[in-house]
Amino acid sequence: MPKASAGHWPMLGASSAVPTTAETYHPSKDWEAIERKAVEEEENEQLEGDAAVNRMFRKLYNEASDDVKRAMIKSYQESGGTVLSTNWAEISKKRTEVRPPDCMEYKRFEQ
Repeated sequence: MPKASAGHWPMLGASSAVPTTAETYHPSKDWEAIERKAVEEEENEQLEGDAAVNRMFRKLYNEASDDVKRAMIKSYQESGGTVLSTNWAEISKKRTEVRPPDCMEYKRFEQ
């Protein structure tokens, strides 16, 4: 199909207006202030039940020394989750035995 009018097109589409700096400006956020606020809200939040216990253990583990962390991991893994000790001097010397609660009895799983 021939052109209706002869001529050379400089581009295929119409040129859009260039956005000004006022249109493209995005205000920066103070991420440190946002983080401080989130941490403060988390610390002041009142938890109940398992959530409160989990927060306490998380805080205990995060603020502990490497020896305490090592003792907690070793005692919990070796005892099948029945013992949690923070004394590395005691835990490092021997295997941690399973100690179920008083109202329960431990039975070894056999295949």
